[in-house]
Order: sequence, then C-alpha cells, then structure tokens
Amino acid sequence: MPRSHWTTDPLRRREFIKRVSLLGASTIVSPPLLSVGSATRHDGAELENDHFTVAFNARNGLIDIRRGDGSAFLVGGSSCANTLMGKTSTASPGRDYAVDTAPFRDRIGSGRRMTIVAKDPAKVLDLRTQVSLYDRRPIVTFETFGTNVSPHDVVVRSLEPVRVVSGEGGVLRIPGVAKCVTNGEMYYDAGTLHEFTSTAKPGVSRPVKGAHLVNASVSPHRETVHSWWNTGFFSGYDREGVVLGYLENSLALGLILTARTAPDEISFLAESVFAPSRTLRPGQSVGSNRFMLNIASNPYAALEEYADAVGTMQGARTRSVINGWCSWFYTLAHVSEDEVLRNAEFASKHLRGFGLEWIQIDEGFQRWHGDWEGNERFPHGMRWLAQRIRAYGLKPGLWISPYVISEPTELFREHPDWLLHNPDGSLQRIGTWDDENSEVARSETPKRYGLDITHPQAAAWLHDLVRTIARDWGYEMIKIDFVAWSILAARKYHDPTLSAAEVYRKGMEIMRDAAGERCHILECGPGATTVGLIDSMRIEADINYGYADAAWKTYFGDPASSAAAAGKRYYFHKRTWVNDVDHICMDLLARGQSEAAATIIAMSGGNMVSRHRLTGLDPAELEILR
Repeated sequence: MPRSHWTTDPLRRREFIKRVSLLGASTIVSPPLLSVGSATRHDGAELENDHFTVAFNARNGLIDIRRGDGSAFLVGGSSCANTLMGKTSTASPGRDYAVDTAPFRDRIGSGRRMTIVAKDPAKVLDLRTQVSLYDRRPIVTFETFGTNVSPHDVVVRSLEPVRVVSGEGGVLRIPGVAKCVTNGEMYYDAGTLHEFTSTAKPGVSRPVKGAHLVNASVSPHRETVHSWWNTGFFSGYDREGVVLGYLENSLALGLILTARTAPDEISFLAESVFAPSRTLRPGQSVGSNRFMLNIASNPYAALEEYADAVGTMQGARTRSVINGWCSWFYTLAHVSEDEVLRNAEFASKHLRGFGLEWIQIDEGFQRWHGDWEGNERFPHGMRWLAQRIRAYGLKPGLWISPYVISEPTELFREHPDWLLHNPDGSLQRIGTWDDENSEVARSETPKRYGLDITHPQAAAWLHDLVRTIARDWGYEMIKIDFVAWSILAARKYHDPTLSAAEVYRKGMEIMRDAAGERCHILECGPGATTVGLIDSMRIEADINYGYADAAWKTYFGDPASSAAAAGKRYYFHKRTWVNDVDHICMDLLARGQSEAAATIIAMSGGNMVSRHRLTGLDPAELEILR
C-alpha cells in the first residue's frame, strides 16, 4: 500500500495499530470504594454544555461532573499544592471560597470558565482553580495556581490541578474500563498498555531521573500506574474512550497517577512536578498548566482529539518531514568529512530522485561537548561541509547536545559560573549513569557538566551557538539530544524561581529564535514541553549498538521499539509534531527483517532516515531504501 494512503486514512492506521501485538502489557487494579449513580446538585456555581455539567460545592470545596443524561462522571474532585510543609487542598477544612463564572475564548474554542479561590486560613498559600467547559465540545480543563500570601518564601514541590481519589471519596466513572495506554517521559520510554485485572498487586512505577515525585500511589490496595503527559482509557474498540492529559507542560512536568479501584471506576491525580522545587517569594504565584479531560466515541478518536487540542493550543509545527541520511550507528563517534561527502554524493545520484533530501552529521564531528567546531577529521570546517552538501542538491543537518559541557572546553575553564551547581555550591556532574559515585562515573574521561541557561550569559552563549550553526554555517536542520540527564536532571538552577519545564522550554525558545523559523528542529525529548517550537520528535529508544538481536529489537519486540512506539504514540503525529520512529539500518538484518523495518517506519508517516554506509548497499537493500 502506498505510504501516502497510510498517512491520510486514520481508519486504516487504527486497524494496523490494533493488530500490532507489541504494546506490552501489565496490570492495575484497586479496592471497591464508591458506588456512583446520579450526582446531586450542590450549593455553589455550575457550568453546563450538551455533554457535561460541572458543579462546585461551596460547603466542602469539591467538584463534581455529571454527563448530559445526569449520571455521574467525576465525583469529589479537588486541587492540591505540595510544599515542603506538606499537602494542602482546596477541600482542606477552614478555607473560605470565592467563586465566579465568566465566558472565555482560546485557540480551541469558546465556553465558560469557573474560577474558585480557596483562601488559606493559615495565610501561607492561597489556591485558585479554574475549571473550563467548552461550548458543544466534550472537553473539561483544570488549572490551579498557588500564591504565597505569607511574609516568607514558600517552596512548592508540585501542584495537582485535579485529584480524584477513592480513599477521599473521589471517583471517575468509566463503564467497562479494561485497559489504559500510558506515555513515557522521554523517547526511551514509549509507555505501556496496562490491563486492569483483579490479581494485580499494589505497586508503583520507578522514579525518573531529575523528577522528584511527591505522590507514590493513589490506592493502598490496587496497583498505581504512572504516565507522563497523558493517558487513555479503553473499554472496547467501539465504546467510548476517555483521555486525561496536559494541554501544556511549559510550567511543570505533567505526571498522571491512575488505578482502577472498582469495576467501572478510576482513581487518579494529575501532578505538575517542579523539578527541582519552585521557590515562591512573598506575593509570587505559580501555575500547574492546564489539564484536560475529554471523551469521544471510541478510544482512538479520544486520543486523536486530545493531541489535536494540544497542537491547536500551542501552534504545533507539523509540515516539515525529514527524509535523509544520518552518520550515526555505522560510524558512531568516528564520523569524518570524507565519509559524509561520499554518502552525500551517492545519495544525490541514487536516492534524491526518490525523495531523500537531507544529510545529517551526528555525534563525533565536534572537538568536545561544548566546543562545536569540527575536529581533526573535519579539516575544512563545518561551514564548508554544509556548502558542499548543498552543492549536491541536498540539505545539511547537524546533531548537538547543547547542555553538555566537557572539562577540556574553554567554557568550562573560563566560565564555571555558567554551569549547573549542586545545592552546596559545587559543580554538578552529569552523565548517563545513575550514581555519581559509581565506578563508571568516577572513571569517566573527560567529565561532563551541564549548561545552566538561567544564567544570562549562558543563555547568550547558547543563542550564539545555534545562530552560528544555522545562519553562519548554514545547517537547515538541528537535532537536539542528551536532555534527560543534563538540563532536566538539575538539582538547582542559577535562578531558583524557575522549574525544570520552564528552563527547558526557555532553552528551546532560545534555540528556535537563533535558528529561525525555516530551520527544522528534531528533538529527542521531551516534546510535550516544547510543542510549537520543534518540528519533529524522536519517540523510540536507541537499542541497536552493533548486535543482530539488538538490531531487530530496535524495530520490533521491545516496549520502546519502532513498532511499539509508533502504535502507542501514533496520535501525536501531524497533530503536535512529526513523529520520528527511528532510522532504517539493514546491515545486521535479514532481508525479510529489513523489509519489515522499512515498512514500519514508512507506515508511521514521519521522518524516514537511512543510517547505512550508502556506498556499501547491495542492489536489494538499495531498492528497499528507495
């Protein structure tokens, strides 16, 4: 079937995804709690459209949502803040409430918004929650703000824009709910498909490096499942789908904890994680970003409409698709100027007519991380090389890890104040290891550190770097890598009033401004933080490092393989960004495996990149690539 048919026919794409048996499975459950029938009206404000009625109970500070037929959908919702002093809620005793409703309009549409101000009797942190209901759309959003009303600094670890937990009388009612699909924080975790069973044991997902989580569980008796950014619930292919997810992650990293606590009933909370914690000075406020709840006629439509809303709200860039060649995997860090040019010449003669446009130079060209001039294998320099690539009728692209600074660099020697620091003032080491005191970390040479762009001069350095690459050297595509263990793993920032999400989005804003609107930015995550600034997003894990079994697992058989990632994250493609489900590499694959790998990448509709030594392809491999 032609690739274009799969990229434009969502029904066929969904049928394909349904048949892919690579999503992985796990289980989740929870204790019978609250039996929910029809919800009753409360004293307080209400919002209403054709799908939902949202009611705030001024007597207990809780929010209920009824369906259009009057049956309960969400009962006992609250909003919370997690500070160093503990958890405080809009439903905490003693709070006074001020409630107002007013019309609103945003990029998604128009509707009415309820604003609930819950004043802290201890005069530390006031909470303000906004609940928005769109006209004629089955969408409700929640957003919470915390304001420091004390004379002292208040440290906020996270905000919970909505918390619906059975042990506190809360429940989300989803008839027949049997499974949920989760999302991972980064490309290396594509999420899982969890099946709710009665035999699942209580447990939680492992923590993520750099994210200091407050909530471990939503039920002491049932398994809690963590999902970053969004999660979708499944009751049947032709039954209503429900999705919970963040519309933006520009202020915090959005995490969702869920458990099935009884048949047809879900407990959940949304936690907007400030990693590291956010310091509020007297009078300052911080927000959670908007959290969205939507329903649709089936689970696919619900996921697609969620991604549409995210992309619409943030002005997603979805028109630029990369079809090209990348130097990584067969050269690894030993790429050279000559090797790049040999492949560019071959691509121009044999593949340009089939749509190959890009030549992307990956890691290995630089002198050091943090010194991005070409090394001795690139004697003519990176600007000259970009010009030569264009002379072949192709477009040049370049890989960088902009937040990684190695010891031998001038920046490290001359400007240590531009780097990330530990709370005790020492420089923070960064790396792929989990423990800085491990043998791997201690023996690393050279040692690496993180650029702290909350320092104004470090931000200016980053802008100059990307402007040089895009506008001086002439690279029309930039691949951004090594984010999870650098800027997002910071223990503190030069500016302590900023969260990890704010810092990372600020970094991408700097890079987009420096690169210009026409430059394609391929991000290696987390794209949920930078929607509207990036063009494409890598959604699968690096697995293939020179072994045949690993090469096949790159495409099939691993929870983060190309097939699994394409299935679990298909709905983001052309809605929030262009999906990148991995390169095609056939040198360690059998002929049938090569055809399958090429097919799964083509079916994704996204970036299509070869990572071969093109001059070494045999005729059959060349035909597959064409």
